[in-house]
Amino acid sequence: MKQKTIVNECVISGVGIHTGQEFVIKLKPASVNSGIVFVQGGVKIPCVPANVIGKYLGTSIIVNEIELTTVEHLMAALSCLGICNLEIEITS
Repeated sequence: MKQKTIVNECVISGVGIHTGQEFVIKLKPASVNSGIVFVQGGVKIPCVPANVIGKYLGTSIIVNEIELTTVEHLMAALSCLGICNLEIEITS
């Protein structure tokens, strides 16, 4: 199976639907076999089943007490596009 990432970095900003906080997300190309990895405050949070916790009406991933909530929408979009290697840097 061929693996896919993005060609160029892209930046998304807005307001969190549940937190009301402003955020910036940078989507960055990643190397083969790296998977989908979130990065917040220098901490890498691989999106793997062991890091997923179920939440009421949402999905979160957690590593070292850093929890990212409602990741299922972005993950679904990436899956539809066939993207399997990506670094997602979150600045808030």
